[in-house]
Order: sequence, then structure tokens, then C-alpha cells
Amino acid sequence: MSEQLVLPKMKRRKPNPPTGDDLKRAGIERALLNERARWRRRALQVVINTATLNMRFTADDIQAAAARAGLGPPHHPNVWGGVIRTALLAGIMTKTGRYVKGKRAAQHGRMIAEYRRVEAD
Repeated sequence: MSEQLVLPKMKRRKPNPPTGDDLKRAGIERALLNERARWRRRALQVVINTATLNMRFTADDIQAAAARAGLGPPHHPNVWGGVIRTALLAGIMTKTGRYVKGKRAAQHGRMIAEYRRVEAD
């Protein structure tokens, strides 16, 4: 006698709604992709130079170096987050785990991440 295996009916799972972090990542990515390619390349080069010249640095240091290099501001401030995320994912830099007080007045003294360069093997 052959028994047939009967599987229970599976309920279709609804996709999980996006989290706040998902929405943040998507917004930063969208802002970065809407920036001019030339600006993105120059900004990433500023990050590489900043990481090469400094053991520890912040986004404020990167933005100050960009201004000194003659790189104008991006079309939206969130673009900086995309540039930094790109550098983190590329292994150019990593977070130190420390947070320091931001230097720009617009930050109202908030704490910002400190980064360090990643040493080449």
C-alpha cells in the first residue's frame, strides 16, 4: 500500500515592511545616485586622501578637506553619507567605535562617528 505524503497548506508570508534603517539606506543611496558622477569620484578621492593622511578622522574632516580641494557641496547633504558608506564598503576606512563632538555649528554639538584608515595587507 502506497501512502501519499500530504503537506500542510502554507500560508503566504507578507513581506516584512521596511525598517527605519532600510529607509535610511535607501534614501542615502538615492541621494548619492542623483549626484553627478564626477562629483562622486572627486569626493571619494578626498576620502582616500583624508584616510591616507590621518590615522583618525570624522565626516567633518572629510568635508573640510573637500572644501580645501575646491569640491563644492553636493546637491543634498545626505550624499555625504553615501560617500562615506561607499568608502566603508570598499574597505578604505572603518569605524573606530568612538564618537566625538561634531565641529560644524549646524550639528549643534551632536556626536559623530570617528573613522580610521584600513591598512593594506
